Amino acid sequence: SRCFDDSPSQRIGNSSVRISNILGRTTCTTAEFLYADYNGDGQVTQREAIRFLFEQTDGDRWGSAYSNWENVEMNECGLKGITCKHGQVSEIDLTFAPLCPPHKNGMPSVVCDGIPSEIGLLTNLEVLNLNRRDHLRGSIPTELGLLKRLRIVDLSRCSSLTGTIPSELGNLRNLVELNLSDCGLSGTIPSEIFELGNLEKLNLSLNNFEGSIPSNLGNLKSVKELSISRSYLNGKLPDSIGMMNALENLEIYGNLLTGTLPESIGKCGFLKRIDLFNNRLSGTIPASLSGL
Repeated sequence: SRCFDDSPSQRIGNSSVRISNILGRTTCTTAEFLYADYNGDGQVTQREAIRFLFEQTDGDRWGSAYSNWENVEMNECGLKGITCKHGQVSEIDLTFAPLCPPHKNGMPSVVCDGIPSEIGLLTNLEVLNLNRRDHLRGSIPTELGLLKRLRIVDLSRCSSLTGTIPSELGNLRNLVELNLSDCGLSGTIPSEIFELGNLEKLNLSLNNFEGSIPSNLGNLKSVKELSISRSYLNGKLPDSIGMMNALENLEIYGNLLTGTLPESIGKCGFLKRIDLFNNRLSGTIPASLSGL
């Protein structure tokens, strides 16, 4: 953010700020202080939010193909990795941008605060794809839950992320695909995720969760592919799984599940694959599965 006055300027990171801004000052003369407000008008545009994402993930070292991201005068719809509809950002795909790249000596980037909360200002965003950015740090911002038009979120293999899955993702009623596999996430899986009725693919594998699979699992009536493998889950497989009418592929191997397979699993009439090995399950295979 920049506030303009007559005091001397000083370089801090990638931004030029007035010294008065860092001496206890939190407001500008004409507008409240806002991160990502590069022109100091008291508002953050979608172009400024995108510029802030660039800054927070060491964009100066993404490479020449992304050099225009730094220039806020450059229209966002012409930037590499950005797709627009009717002049509004609808897709961010940075699978070829080295977010938070390490230095040549292997040391991690010091300019990496991760995905900024200002991403929640991109209210027309439908696709967020940052997969395989294994040096991206920080956590998943709760503000993603404000992006009601999101259909696809893929942060898979961002293994340096930390924190939990925000329950606010349960607000994304248009979400069709959610892939947070191998993201270094912890905590419990929020039950709100299992209320996403349009979700077709859910992958939460290779994380460090605690607790069990929420009992409202069966509300994922449109899910065709469910994978929560090798994520330290315990408890029983909920009986409500029988309500997952569209389920075709079930992978929950390598956890700490106990008890027996619920008889209701046989109601999943489209089920083609079940992978539950390396758990602590007991009992017999439900007879209901013989009818699939």
